[in-house]
Amino acid sequence: MVIETHNTWANFTRSYFFACIIGARTAMGARVRTAIVPPDINQAIGFAVSVWKPSAKPRADGSWHRRDGPAWQDTTVLLGLSTQLGFTNAITISNAFSYPTRVHIDLPVFRNFFAHRNQESEAAAQRLALIYGIPSTLRPVQIVLHRPLGRPQPLLSDWIDDLDSVASLLCGEPNQRDNYFRPAPKFARSTNNSHYNFDCRR
Repeated sequence: MVIETHNTWANFTRSYFFACIIGARTAMGARVRTAIVPPDINQAIGFAVSVWKPSAKPRADGSWHRRDGPAWQDTTVLLGLSTQLGFTNAITISNAFSYPTRVHIDLPVFRNFFAHRNQESEAAAQRLALIYGIPSTLRPVQIVLHRPLGRPQPLLSDWIDDLDSVASLLCGEPNQRDNYFRPAPKFARSTNNSHYNFDCRR
């Protein structure tokens, strides 16, 4: 579930980037514009790759391999691209990533453990437990299923809720902006971008 959550978030931010490129509307109906308009999605991918992996080269047909793309789960990627491409919702993106959560820092650490399961990745995950008031002697699988101090649900559930709230803020849903700590719908219940009312119609 940790790896799936991590991958779902990366796929969401990648799709969000493309939605902005084609001029999607926010939840409030505002059209997203860009100062630099790539002629197609492939050129948009190429721009992202050139910024974050300058050494990468396209295939013979001009297309890009998915692995050449940036680490979409990294908040600095979307922040940087929105600035360089002049997204009109760049401030919205910046505000969304100001949401008070450690999920963008800590989830990748646990994802690394579940992907590799070695002593080093286990120790890295265990070191984060005390931040949440969880015993660091627990195994990583126990840590993500343990309730943080003062919280009514497991750590992983909190992370999923936080990602859901950030996604809502990215899509310009105002009800999330004024109440950071209200429990949000589970992010994992749907990977359909329409869940966030980000209208991709031109």
